[in-house]
Amino acid sequence: MIGREPRVQPPVLDLYSDMPLYNTKAVVHHTGVPAPTLRAWERRYGILSPRRGENDYRLYSERDIMTVTWLRERVESGMTISQAIALLRSLEPARRRGRRTRNQPVMQAESPATFTTAASVAQFSLNELSANVLHHFSNLDETAANHTITQALAVYTVEDVCLRLFTPVLVEIGQRWAAGALSVTVEHFASALIRAQLEGLFRSAATGESGPLALVGCAPGEMHELGVLMLALFLRRAGVRVAYLGQNIEVESLLATIASLRPACVLLSASLPAPLETLALVAQQLKTAAGQPLLYIGGQALQQDPAAAERTPGYLLNVDARTAVEEIKKRLSA
Repeated sequence: MIGREPRVQPPVLDLYSDMPLYNTKAVVHHTGVPAPTLRAWERRYGILSPRRGENDYRLYSERDIMTVTWLRERVESGMTISQAIALLRSLEPARRRGRRTRNQPVMQAESPATFTTAASVAQFSLNELSANVLHHFSNLDETAANHTITQALAVYTVEDVCLRLFTPVLVEIGQRWAAGALSVTVEHFASALIRAQLEGLFRSAATGESGPLALVGCAPGEMHELGVLMLALFLRRAGVRVAYLGQNIEVESLLATIASLRPACVLLSASLPAPLETLALVAQQLKTAAGQPLLYIGGQALQQDPAAAERTPGYLLNVDARTAVEEIKKRLSA
């Protein structure tokens, strides 16, 4: 079951001492980051500058330890280390401005620190982040869009970013395109960029080398994959061993793979009406496949066509991806 992770705030580094006191062993103990990884971060990104003690050992400060801890948490939440460091550096100017403000005499009734905190909360609200991403997509600004998404992933869980940022933004873009307010170019640009983000998160998510195998992909003829890719990502983050098969699965190859690998379950998605008939035929064949894996079916086309869902064997996932993962894990563990 996917739990809701606590909301993460940017590190308040100025609260910690910059005095070099701790050797590498102490930093590893406090942060859980292995020494080779720590040195790689220093060498590749210059994120830390440890001083040398009399015995030439590296010495780190409390501020260094908090920086490493914050970066490790970002990586564990699904970011790459380069994304985490880019976000930390993007927040650094604001931190310095806040430090200068706190050092100045308070001339107004409201505390500057309180104002800065309130502004930061507003800046990182999902509504504000979604509006920013939509603006960047509309201008085909890949760098700015990726930067805003990186900020979102630092503050919210991967699941929340997918369900409460990516999905609403894509729906809004679709509605604006239908109304003639946005071009199909913008829709393709946004879909490609979000797909790249999901792919990166999926590849970087920890996956078990053992345990029941789940095959996840699009029904034959189905090319819309963002929803099912999110589901594959959520499953992998929940500890399920997932093989993502992508768009337009070829039927005979799928059946041969099932016979060979005996997966515990197969999940197929159809977003458009055209693949529904083929999906129903595939589902019928899977009923007699070797090992008889659990079959899950989902997607907008099935949700909008109850009759098609009725004639397609399998468990209908008529819920969001987070809830779907909970249902799937319960059956896999039964």
